[in-house]
Parts: sequence; structure tokens; C-alpha cells
Amino acid sequence: MKGLERAHQLGIKKLKLMLSGSDSHSLYNANADTFAALERYRSVADEAHKLDIKMTGSIAVAFGCPYEGELPVERHEAICQKYEELGITSISLADTTGMGNPKNVRKIIRHLTHSFPSFTFSIHLHNTRGMAFANALTALEEGIIDFDSSTGGIGGCPYAPNASGNIATEDLVHGFEEMGIQTGVDLDRVLDAARYLEKQFPTHVDSFLLKAGKAKDLHRRPESKEQSKSPCQTGLCEQQPSVSTGTIL
Repeated sequence: MKGLERAHQLGIKKLKLMLSGSDSHSLYNANADTFAALERYRSVADEAHKLDIKMTGSIAVAFGCPYEGELPVERHEAICQKYEELGITSISLADTTGMGNPKNVRKIIRHLTHSFPSFTFSIHLHNTRGMAFANALTALEEGIIDFDSSTGGIGGCPYAPNASGNIATEDLVHGFEEMGIQTGVDLDRVLDAARYLEKQFPTHVDSFLLKAGKAKDLHRRPESKEQSKSPCQTGLCEQQPSVSTGTIL
């Protein structure tokens, strides 16, 4: 509630509730199981509606929990039903530990979008196992158009073993733009910010684009063997006498 009050004082008009999809992760993150934590949000949601602050929700470890494994889609459905009771119909599905893959991402998104057609779903991807962009494309194919990412790929979760940061914004934008999918994001400005972060936090930045550059950043072509020969090798230079400084025998 204090967070809501501070946000209101600062003129914030949109807030997101953080909720773990599994009881095990929720006990670490909120010191309560999932549905007990969600019940705590009831008074916060009621007050937010009075203050005309839009509330959105989230389901962390939606595509796999490091303590319980893959969660049944029926659990996500039950969580969404509780969110709906609170008047919350905008939900972020988070792959907190990067355990998701295109198959289960498609299954969960398809089930929830069909079960809750009035909801707006977004996706929050971590790149722990290098699957984030593949999962983003799958989500896009299923109608998701809002994606969470972080410049430089920084971030993580203190309650998820071996957690890494979100998919780098520059990698996500670059991948979409290369496929002709317009994002409206200035990639060069994002890269400038990522380079700044790399200087400040060199061990925390994880970005393919910072390592390799954009696909359209071409390199100088190598010279052919003929072009790389010296003038004398091509017979174009004047032959000079060979001078020996050794002893004449």
C-alpha cells in the first residue's frame, strides 16, 4: 500500500502487481503462497481504482519454476480468474528463469488468450538459456505485441538460481527489425545506452549486438590474392641490384 501511495504522490498512472505462479517461488519472493499473496493485493487494487491508477498484473515463473518445474496451465487460468475479480485484465507472463521454450510458450499463451478474450497479455523474457528471441517470435505469432526487455540485457531475480537478465532490448529490436517488423524504437540510441551500461557494469551486460554489431554493419572486403601481391611480385617494379655486405672470398 505504501508503494501505491508514493506512486500516487508522484503522479504515476500505471502500476504492476508482482505475483509468482508457483507457491515455492512465491514463498521466497513474497513470504506467502501464490493465492495468499494475491489476496493481499485486494485492498491495493481497490484503492488504485479509487485513485484512477491503472493496475496490471503479472505471473512470474509462468513458463517454468526452478523449484517445481513446468506449471499446469490450469494454475495460470485460476490466477487470471482471481485477477479478474480484482478488476485487473492486463497480465504479464514472465519467463523469470529462462526455462520457457516455443512449445510451452505457445501452449500457455494460446490457452489463456482463448480463455480470457477480454484480457491483454504481454510477455517478459529472460535469456538464461538463449531461448528468449525464439520465445518472443512464438509469442508474436500468438498475437502478443507487448514485450519486456532490458537495455544491455541486465537484470535477474534474487530468488531464482542462476538467473540472468532479460533479453537485451537491442537484440529484440534488431531481430524484429531485420525481419521487417517495425518496432518504433531507435536502435542506435538503445545501443548508445547499452554501451554506457557496459562501461558501468562490464560483468552484467549480456548483449549479442554489443559483441557482434548489427547484421547490416558490413566489414571491409578482403583483398584478392592478386590485389594483395607486392609490386615486385607482379613485375611492375624496377629490379634493384642485390647488395651483399659479406666477405668476398
